[in-house]
Amino acid sequence: MIVLYNNHMESIGRKFRKIAGRKYPLKWNMIVMLVAGWLLPLTLAASVMFFYISDKLESHLKENISVSAEKAAEICKMNFSDAVGASRNASYLNVIRDAYTEYNVGEDSIGQRKRQLYNTVTDFLNDQYRYNTSFLTTMVYFNSDPDEIYYTYSNIKSGTFDRVQYFETEVLDKVHEEAKGLDTDILFLNVGGNIYMVRNMMTTGFQPFAVIIMELDPSAMFKSFEGIMGYQGYEVYLDGQQVADTNSGEPGSIRSFYELNDTNDHKVHNIGQKNTYVYNKLRFESHDMEFMLSLDTRSVMNEQNFTYIIGFFLVSMIPMILLVIWFFHREVTRPVSELVDASREIENGNLGFAMCQIGNSREMVYLGEAFNQMSAELKHQFDTIYSEELALRDAKIKALQSQINPHFLNNTLEIINWEARMNGNYKASGMIEALSTMLEATLDRKKNSYIALSEELSYMDAYLYIIARRFEDKLEIHKNIDNNLLQVKVPRLIIQPIVENAVEHGVDEQNRIIIHINIILRDEDTLIIEIKNHGVLLPADEKKIEYLLGGGIERDEKSVSIGIRNVNQRLKIIYGPGCGLKIQTNAEGYTVSTLTLLRYFPDEG
Repeated sequence: MIVLYNNHMESIGRKFRKIAGRKYPLKWNMIVMLVAGWLLPLTLAASVMFFYISDKLESHLKENISVSAEKAAEICKMNFSDAVGASRNASYLNVIRDAYTEYNVGEDSIGQRKRQLYNTVTDFLNDQYRYNTSFLTTMVYFNSDPDEIYYTYSNIKSGTFDRVQYFETEVLDKVHEEAKGLDTDILFLNVGGNIYMVRNMMTTGFQPFAVIIMELDPSAMFKSFEGIMGYQGYEVYLDGQQVADTNSGEPGSIRSFYELNDTNDHKVHNIGQKNTYVYNKLRFESHDMEFMLSLDTRSVMNEQNFTYIIGFFLVSMIPMILLVIWFFHREVTRPVSELVDASREIENGNLGFAMCQIGNSREMVYLGEAFNQMSAELKHQFDTIYSEELALRDAKIKALQSQINPHFLNNTLEIINWEARMNGNYKASGMIEALSTMLEATLDRKKNSYIALSEELSYMDAYLYIIARRFEDKLEIHKNIDNNLLQVKVPRLIIQPIVENAVEHGVDEQNRIIIHINIILRDEDTLIIEIKNHGVLLPADEKKIEYLLGGGIERDEKSVSIGIRNVNQRLKIIYGPGCGLKIQTNAEGYTVSTLTLLRYFPDEG
């Protein structure tokens, strides 16, 4: 019996350990946690709190809105007062008036006086109003010449010259008419939704000599309204004339509501509805200023109710929040962070990096194992592809470098033979030496894919020595080579084929061949080798060159064509698509062949 009991208990223990060690999906862990720790308490709290209704909410909200509206209106009034005070500086500081007087009585020419007046007025406007946040634009014109506008616009707001042009075309005439009867008072105009403050500038005899117009910035003047709960829009009236209205769809709709319902004073109407209206009236500079606001207090009231509920939930759910945070840290945040760190290892070049088991859920364990498999596979694929690519690149380079120009060698031997027969052996000796240099370059017995620029130039010089024997004094070579670049490593035999092409196609009208060779460093990393020869490329030539540089092969192709294609392909294989050979005609009538290389050559090993 004891043995059977022990076996039974051991079986139960094995089942328990199997269940306890089982890794359940993260989704079910989260659902159980949220239901037990969040949903049930939330439902209970919501059932209790949604029965709560505050009888004083509407009156409290109404009082808050009324007080906020009064304060906002006072701030708006202060903004207008500040703007009016700033406008008076134009008269009190006498700068514009003195400049205008000097303009009228000065002894200089009318052009000089006019420029002096323009500079003085413009400088004054820039100094006083360009950085004033209340104004978008400030303009002045003199009654003697109302078509000449002196202006400035805000450097920190949305003022632009377009607003000045709009004033000249749409507002100036109306301002000019209104200003005639304005005397020393202030006029506010609303033209096209733009608010203009207009006042006359007086001489010492209180005669108007100029008009100053300031376009007010509504976002600065009425910004205080935006702080009222449920704010939607406003209408502002001065002595019954509208100066501002944000309701472009139904202009004057708030005023229509008050006229329809025969309301006045700063009362709040339709509280708690979609459109709540607030009215306020203030005295400003001997003018009556009326403020009418549109609010959406229905959403504000709902927001007030939810504030209490959210406060209760925050207090009651603190233990649950801590539990959820801990759970997500253990099951989500920490495993994901470990995955991110492992990904950075791969990103930094540590291919094949393997990470330990992450998390306790089935999904996270699977992600960790999948990551390790992908990392190992990535390393295998990279090693294989990289090795194949290196082999292919070396094969292409060797194949391209192995091409030799037999036609050129045959011509050279004929010239040597001719020279030997006609002139003796002293020239043939030099040509044979140059030919040996050329053969050494093509055979590459040392197997050096990259050589110093000085050595590459020696191969070019050997070729030019041989060619000079053929063309005598008809061949001119001009070199401009930066000596600091002579030790820079370059691919073997990239200059001679291009010089050969220039010789073959560079005969000018006088049967001369003039070649310019320039080697410079364009920037820190880019080496430019430029070969220029006489002659403009014809459309057929350009088409052929484009075909060759694109890798095309012609039937019965000449060695020069092979050399052009060879050099371009080698440079692109070695340095990448940004380098290579370009052949084009410049503005001076030269055909320019440009080799673009990188200063620091790739590692051969």
